[in-house]
Amino acid sequence: MEVKGDISPNGLLQSKIVTSLSNNACGKKLKTSVPDSVICTENDSSYNKDREYFSNVGGPVLLENEALVGVIVASNRPSKSSQPDINARMSTMLDWILATVDLD
Repeated sequence: MEVKGDISPNGLLQSKIVTSLSNNACGKKLKTSVPDSVICTENDSSYNKDREYFSNVGGPVLLENEALVGVIVASNRPSKSSQPDINARMSTMLDWILATVDLD
């Protein structure tokens, strides 16, 4: 899974490779319950080693096939953080999106 966010100093959109967690595993790491409307991700440290990513809120969470599965809502930690990032799960918002967006 790939997360894209801020523009880097060279003008390119930043991205990082992440792994999704089950809500149960995420809740254990955060020491709280995690609702179905959330998809948690954690850094792939082999790819993101020594990189810093801040202020990616509002950026997409994409699968390898570039399907949108989430929107970043809390990602203000360095890539070395052991805490998962919190993302809004798009599938739980599909009814609202379809009712709100004029597809005609």
